[in-house]
Order: sequence, then C-alpha cells, then structure tokens
Amino acid sequence: MTAVVHHPQSLRGPRPVVVLAHGLWYTCAGETMGWPCPEGTPPTRSYTGYDYLAKALAEQGFVAVSVGVNGINAGELGTSADMARAALVNKHLEMLRDANDGKGPLAAPLRALRGKLDLTNVGLMGHSRGGRGVVWQAADIHAADLPRGVRLRAAVPLAPADYHVSDPDSPEHLNYPSHRSRSRCWPATATGVWP
Repeated sequence: MTAVVHHPQSLRGPRPVVVLAHGLWYTCAGETMGWPCPEGTPPTRSYTGYDYLAKALAEQGFVAVSVGVNGINAGELGTSADMARAALVNKHLEMLRDANDGKGPLAAPLRALRGKLDLTNVGLMGHSRGGRGVVWQAADIHAADLPRGVRLRAAVPLAPADYHVSDPDSPEHLNYPSHRSRSRCWPATATGVWP
C-alpha cells in the first residue's frame, strides 16, 4: 500500500477526494518487472507521476491521493487486474475514511485531514490499465464493493486500455458499464467513447 496525498493549504470544511491510479509500467528500476523488486533494486515510483495533477487539484480544494499499483502491474493482465485495482482503491478509501474518523494506521500521518474529508464526494481517475480499473470500480454491478460511507460521484478513465468481448451481453461486459445517477463515467479514448 503506497500513495502520496496532496491537500489544500486551507482545510476549512470537508473537502472532496480524488483518487488517481497510474497505468501499466515497469515495477522496478532498470525496466524490471516483478514484485517485490529484487534486492538492491528500488521500486518505480509511478504513483508520483501525477504530482502535477494532484497539486493542481489541491489548489482547487480537492484532496488528491495517487496510489501505487506496482504489485498489480507485476501480475497478470485483464479482468483479474481490473478487480485488483478496484480492490486497492477501495482499501485506500477505507483507510482514508478511518483516518478521517481518527482511527487506523493513517490516523497519525494524516491527522491534519481528520474530519476534513468528504468521502460522500469521491472521484476516480485512472490512466490506461488504471482506466480499466476505474471503469470496473464505477460499474453498477460493483456498487456494493465501495467501503461503507463512501459515495462515488465521478470516474474518468483516461485513455483506458481496451477490452474485448465478442458478445456485448456476456458477463465480462456487464462488469464495466455504469448508468447510475450517483456517478458518471466518461471513458473517452482516441477512437471515441466506450462502451
């Protein structure tokens, strides 16, 4: 569990939360794939790649959390990775919820955010494979997977890696669409809007 948190300098009132998830990339220095990294080889800090975006969001009043997914990137691709990315985001949201209540392992490190997170106003952004995980998370069929007290308001998959199902009514396809009024999903790609 690795992440970086950016927040506004002024924390008056509960602030909306945005979780950022990077895509598939080498997990360890020297363009190495594997997890954990070999001894003496530092992990790639892909989760810091969105610092520029997280800082801009913080300046606009959001609490932005960019999560690391190296352990997932080292595994298999496809639906199982999408599920793992969604579960990772849920775990981070659960830990943020607990920290907001002054509990859990992040209570001390994030004490400045205690009572300042509006977890009923959460947005997700994922790039590439992270976009697939975001779409999985936002799908109607997975609404019950969100941690108690968390409400997803938006999901933005940025250039999500495509998935293929030969039958649009197949169970694999149904794991991704979201039509709820409680959240919106805008999965734009270079070739158009999906699905």
